[in-house]
Amino acid sequence: MPLTMDRKMARNAGQECSTRAKLALLRSSSASRVYPQNLAAGVEKKPSNVEDPTSAPRQSQLESSQKGVVQADSVVNEPHLADFLRDILQDLPPSELQGPLGQSHGTFTPFNVLDFSQQMYPDLPDIDFSYTQDWNVLLNPETVNEGLTSTGTSSLDDSLGLGNAAFSRSTWRWTPNHEKGGDVPGDTALSPEDEVQRRRLDNGKRCLPQCLDSRSRDRIVGMLLSACDHINYDKIVTLLPPTPVLDAMINDFLSWSESSIDHWIHTHSLSLPDCRPELLGLMIAGGAIRSPLPEVHKFGYALQEICRLAVHLMFEKDNSTSRELEALQAFAICLDIGVWSGERRIMELAESTFQPLVTTLRRSERFRRSPDHLVPPQYVDSDATLDIKWRAWVSAESWKRLAYHVLIHNGHTSIAFQTPPLVSYSEVTIDLPAPKCLWRARSAREWRDQYHATGTAQKLPSLVQCIWSAEQVALARHHVDIDLTMYVILLSHWSLVWEFRQIDSTLKAQGGIEPSWNAGLLASSKCHELRGLLDHFQAVVNDWSIDVPTETRIVAELVRMNLCVAFEDLQLLAGKDSEVEAKRVYPSLRQWYYKPDARTAMWHAGQILYAAKPDCIGTARSPRASRALADFHAVAIYHAGLAFWVYGLLARTSAQDSQLARPPGIAAHGDPVILNRMSTSSSTDRHRFVALDHGIPTLQRDLGDEDNRSSSTQVESEASICLHDHTPAQALVALSDSANIMDLVIDVMRDRTSLVENTQATGGTGLPVIVRNLIQLLRDLGVAASTL
Repeated sequence: MPLTMDRKMARNAGQECSTRAKLALLRSSSASRVYPQNLAAGVEKKPSNVEDPTSAPRQSQLESSQKGVVQADSVVNEPHLADFLRDILQDLPPSELQGPLGQSHGTFTPFNVLDFSQQMYPDLPDIDFSYTQDWNVLLNPETVNEGLTSTGTSSLDDSLGLGNAAFSRSTWRWTPNHEKGGDVPGDTALSPEDEVQRRRLDNGKRCLPQCLDSRSRDRIVGMLLSACDHINYDKIVTLLPPTPVLDAMINDFLSWSESSIDHWIHTHSLSLPDCRPELLGLMIAGGAIRSPLPEVHKFGYALQEICRLAVHLMFEKDNSTSRELEALQAFAICLDIGVWSGERRIMELAESTFQPLVTTLRRSERFRRSPDHLVPPQYVDSDATLDIKWRAWVSAESWKRLAYHVLIHNGHTSIAFQTPPLVSYSEVTIDLPAPKCLWRARSAREWRDQYHATGTAQKLPSLVQCIWSAEQVALARHHVDIDLTMYVILLSHWSLVWEFRQIDSTLKAQGGIEPSWNAGLLASSKCHELRGLLDHFQAVVNDWSIDVPTETRIVAELVRMNLCVAFEDLQLLAGKDSEVEAKRVYPSLRQWYYKPDARTAMWHAGQILYAAKPDCIGTARSPRASRALADFHAVAIYHAGLAFWVYGLLARTSAQDSQLARPPGIAAHGDPVILNRMSTSSSTDRHRFVALDHGIPTLQRDLGDEDNRSSSTQVESEASICLHDHTPAQALVALSDSANIMDLVIDVMRDRTSLVENTQATGGTGLPVIVRNLIQLLRDLGVAASTL
């Protein structure tokens, strides 16, 4: 059972007394605040062996190679991705299987195109974080949002372009060692004059009426002290910045949460003095990682690492906390930060510890409809009675939205990493989420008025009822949070698509042996019915004539694309495992290329890019969401790029085999078919292209993007020049032009995920780490294919 308020106050008082005693001892030996060189949580410091891919080498190449840094000149003996692809696509004699400098290829290092992480953060509690400037400079309202300036070191683009380095950079599998954490970078010193003073941390918008106080900061320090060795107490005390900066980070996190489609923490009933310190610490970390400042970004991940240990200690010390809302919310935030961190150790730990959260919610029956019925508010209720009813409703809705958040996290990780979902859609029988106007009510009276205005008193359908029936959603759409409802239903449909993909993959593994029963009919009928289900939902939603959020449109197209192509085969061809595996899937992908499924997959991949465009018509975005797509949605754009890459590669080899006297990948007849524009404006072209293979599959890029595009090659193919003549006002690029297609995808990803206004001027430092990893993969794929 959750702790009562009295027990919470007693627990907080005990922690406060203990913390103040420790602080008194430490402050007696330190008269002034000195920011430490390291964030420590009981982990021994270890020399760095990996550097940030966007930074220049700080030492000689020999010293860098000792640290494990991949340099362009130090990998000439490694197999080249382009040569690997030549071996797969062409049957060359052994004498021709030579590397770029004449060496034989040797052993192929897997190129894991779905492992978009790096080991670039250190053992995070032990990070070198030298900051001698007053943190309050981040709160200066006079500072101008000018964006970060380039530090003069080589950017990410400078280190890309060589297929050789792609192997070493892309085998980002974490190998656990005997240490508690990863490695420590050599230099993360801040430059307040050049960096910090150029950006204010607080965007001026407050989500909470109250501010974080010093007592809450002391409770956070106490929580951090409990998760580290006593020898590091002095470092932990001086770890956190002043209280106003922590308050700004919390508001930054809550502001981002409110603008997301999955708003699952109730802001207006949140009381910072009564919050668990673990939740406060992780909200601070969540706000810090969304800062464009690299130093603040690292601080966020360092804090998340310590809080991760503190959360586990919290559950170990008191098992009843596994039934507390705030404790599980802290756990969920910790997993969200970790799984999209872009650092392989943190990502693997977050992915592996997702199951305990699912099990806790399942055992406490939070995925099932509650038998308790809340008393509806009445206009005759006193203020005290109304406040009690409001807070009871907020608690119930918070549990419901936490369950939906876990379901969304489950779908995101399953799609991104192509792993089985851990939560079954059939077990989620809770009601659909309540309308936004109720959830975002600032007071009990506003909640009461909205409650009666929306007719929420009626019984809402459950998720499991709406997965198969769009009509159920249509009847209740004015009484639920329709944006979140559509999003969750689509991710539930992904579970159905995943089941089909498993059936299809097992049939392919039979090696042509016919089973005693018609297994092919099972797969084909399931695929046919799933298409009908998705088409029906899309038709019903289109009839509503509503603005569909960007995130919903991206997931809808991504689920449809996965129905048409097996991503496991795509990544195997790109070099995930070995040359043997790539050659195994190549014949089946060649057959897939000539089928309507391949062209349908390309259409949906193009629609992902269209939905992600900032000027996309018919999408609903908040002011913050219009600037950045976070985490999973950047991975969705990358998935579309990988599909384009494989299709373009197959198009070029197909044209070479058929010996057609026309540009590679261009159809024998037909006009250009632009894949990344509104589907309704080109429905005829789409059907001709998908059903009859009439038309030239292309992507459209505004000419205004030419100045801002980041290209790994400036060579335009014959196909691109031909297509440009068709549409003078726009740049059309054929899918066979792999390098320019990858550049176009990178342009969309950079523009929709950037944390600053101008990423070109910052050398890519305004991009989240996971996005920089994705861009690196896309560039390597484009350059490798263009050399074939």
